[in-house]
Amino acid sequence: MNQTQFLDQLTQMRNSYTWTYHNNQVRGVARNGKDKGTPHNPITAVARTTRQGTFKPTARGTSQAAKAIGVSGGMVSSLLCSSNRGNAQVLRGRILQSLGIQEN
Repeated sequence: MNQTQFLDQLTQMRNSYTWTYHNNQVRGVARNGKDKGTPHNPITAVARTTRQGTFKPTARGTSQAAKAIGVSGGMVSSLLCSSNRGNAQVLRGRILQSLGIQEN
């Protein structure tokens, strides 16, 4: 799954989670299912929605989810870092845009 496919999938499922953005971190809380109310980041949320498994929003869980859905390691590191530089900022901006979240 490349970045465009990932963002398309994220856009399709944006109403399945309550999304927030705080301290350069995008988090979603599941609205339905067995694990309703559990936090997810965009990669673990896509893995859950595409039925690849449920993963914790930790660095290890996110890496496992990325491997399950076929996302590159560079995308994972960009999502997990909290800096406002380079690819991390660009990817975070695209994720926020696809989720319809206003950046503060």
